[in-house]
Amino acid sequence: VDVEFVGHPLLEVLGSQMSRKSFCKRYGIEGSRKILGLFPGSRRQEIENILPVMLSAAKQIAYETDMEVALGVAPTLEEKYFKTLFPVDGIHLVSGATYELMEHSDFAIVTSGTATLETACFGTPMFVVYRTSWLTYLIGRLLVRVRNIGMVNIVAGKQIVPEFVQQSASAKNLVREAVRLFRDEKKLSGMKAELSKVKSLLGEVGASRRVAD
Repeated sequence: VDVEFVGHPLLEVLGSQMSRKSFCKRYGIEGSRKILGLFPGSRRQEIENILPVMLSAAKQIAYETDMEVALGVAPTLEEKYFKTLFPVDGIHLVSGATYELMEHSDFAIVTSGTATLETACFGTPMFVVYRTSWLTYLIGRLLVRVRNIGMVNIVAGKQIVPEFVQQSASAKNLVREAVRLFRDEKKLSGMKAELSKVKSLLGEVGASRRVAD
């Protein structure tokens, strides 16, 4: 089938409005420390499956590497949802500044979905995580014929960021691999270099206009 690639409309909305200094001041983050960003998604069922593992891993990673942890709150959710159901003590909740958190995080743990592609466009190294019911997972694996599930890896055509899916998405695994990665500056730099290429694969800004034309 003849097709024309017009680009990705995501490039038209990506953008950060705050400097790192302003961002840290607004959300009470110590500006001199590195930031570990958590992006659990916007669907409650997904969040309840994934966030407890994310939080457990993030607190341990932060302890071992002296990082601040910030959680991106989707615009469809309220902070009290997280405060009521999850152990977010010591975690900075960031509402209304998802792209700023993606840009200013030194590392991120991201639920599989569009957020992995958005985070990649800011060049922020990450781990992709996903957990769902075993029945849903098995049906998905039968129907979806892709090697990777993270959009960032699918667009790249190879695995450039690690994926932790189902039983491998454990706090123990995330902590071990994160600490190992932080100690390997060459590997971390390589991930950043690969992420910088992903944005170029999305084409040029103006996809919607080209569709209209």
